[in-house]
Amino acid sequence: EVPAFADGSVLHVHVHCAMQGENGLGAFECRIDAAGVGAAGGATLARATVTVFQPKSVNDFLDGSSNGGVV
Repeated sequence: EVPAFADGSVLHVHVHCAMQGENGLGAFECRIDAAGVGAAGGATLARATVTVFQPKSVNDFLDGSSNGGVV
């Protein structure tokens, strides 16, 4: 894994939905691979799990109303 990508690099971004609950919570497994062939071709350069929350009603959630429409 690398701290930065070289300017002009061709990258492949992969995202997989690992979990999506009815309560609005979700998780996505993500990775960025080098493109092409050679020493770095196909190598994984970065990976992360992104966790998300999507309330049923964004306006209620932002207003702080009860539970934001989450059941």
